[in-house]
Amino acid sequence: MAELARDGYQPFMRPFMGSVITAEAWANRARDKRMVILLYRKDTDEIVDLHNLPEDEQQRPDIDAFVDDFKDNVFRAH
Repeated sequence: MAELARDGYQPFMRPFMGSVITAEAWANRARDKRMVILLYRKDTDEIVDLHNLPEDEQQRPDIDAFVDDFKDNVFRAH
């Protein structure tokens, strides 16, 4: 997250808190930069792949909806 801030990104909205995962959206004022979605475990801060969510995440549909809200404007960091 510190690297995103150094590159001119700022949090776009409040993070979504799943049962195990936190999802954050970061945006840059530069028009040529895409929004970045970060998914990470709340307990370890480990980055999580959208297509490989932990089995103990109970709110998977809500996380998918959070990411889908941004459609093609998103770079999904893995």
